[in-house]
Amino acid sequence: MTASKTAHLCATRRAGFSLFEALIVLALFSLLAGLSVGAMRPGQSSLHLRQAAAQLTSDLKRAKLEAATSAAPVTVKAAPNGYAIEALGVSQELPDRLSLSYTTEELIFTLDALASYERFTLTDAKGAAHVDIAPLTGEITLHMP
Repeated sequence: MTASKTAHLCATRRAGFSLFEALIVLALFSLLAGLSVGAMRPGQSSLHLRQAAAQLTSDLKRAKLEAATSAAPVTVKAAPNGYAIEALGVSQELPDRLSLSYTTEELIFTLDALASYERFTLTDAKGAAHVDIAPLTGEITLHMP
């Protein structure tokens, strides 16, 4: 073998990455992926809070509409782990990380508007969302942090 062929053969072998170098790069990518997934976890908690608050608001608006269209009272019964609206067939349980507090255990929507102010508060470790029902108008408003 001549010297030029040997130099060409050595240059061809060194053109790529060694197995060790490829494993190091793969380990670094895995580490970065693991760190990014861990950084996204706190956002899931607020996502559950937002989803539960939006669902509660939607269910309360449906209960108000049902009371207005059927001219029959619609009762919303609250519990620490959720709420139920029998007229709509809704029984909602909250995820373990969330809790629900309220100004009254039983809210009744009628054809007439509510006579008193009502508030449902959903809380988790990072914050709270409030669903307010205004007296007289019965307007339902969601307040997020």
